[in-house]
Amino acid sequence: MYKKPRKKEPPSEKPLLKEMEHKMPSEQETFEGANGRTKDRDTGLHKALKVGSGHKFTARELTPLLRTKDGETFKFYGKEFKMTQGLRKQIQSALNMLKK
Repeated sequence: MYKKPRKKEPPSEKPLLKEMEHKMPSEQETFEGANGRTKDRDTGLHKALKVGSGHKFTARELTPLLRTKDGETFKFYGKEFKMTQGLRKQIQSALNMLKK
């Protein structure tokens, strides 16, 4: 007899939720996913620039930071930081995401 092949079930979202459970709420930021739901995710730029997870970056405040050369210090909300290649990549990535 001929047996019909079984249909594969789509992967559930439960593993994704389990991965996110270990993060503390103070270190998370909410964002809107592709399905329209809001999710919490940790952001490295918030930690690097020492702002709260509720802070929303704007292109107007991030663009001048890219003009700073590597190794030079700059101020962001009254705190001094040193520009590094890693921080520059994070800022550029955030600006690219803001443009979308």
